[in-house]
Amino acid sequence: KVLPITDRARARCEELVRILDDKRFRVEADYRNEKIGYKIREAQMQKIPYMLVIGDKEAEDGSLSVRTRTGEQMTMSVDEFLEKIRKEVADRITEQMILHGEGGLSAIAISSDGEKLTVETI
Repeated sequence: KVLPITDRARARCEELVRILDDKRFRVEADYRNEKIGYKIREAQMQKIPYMLVIGDKEAEDGSLSVRTRTGEQMTMSVDEFLEKIRKEVADRITEQMILHGEGGLSAIAISSDGEKLTVETI
């Protein structure tokens, strides 16, 4: 969920939503005129895995202030965040395939070209 701190960060938030949506990640933004603490608490209650909190600083320098639902905070670039969530998705797919024994799975190959994730049974 993308959370702008001020209206001045709205354009950057809209850009982030477009980037994440283009990469096929589920994303939404909260543009309501509420305090950021309220938006964060609400997202945590909804079990949103990542909140991208965007203020003037992040809008200006292009960084992301990433907050997890457990409260962990980190600052990273858009590319670093995309790589982080791609890896998590790949790990989750791998785990599910192993747990469910997809097709007598003995090994899998996972690759990402930045646009799509490919999983092959080998």
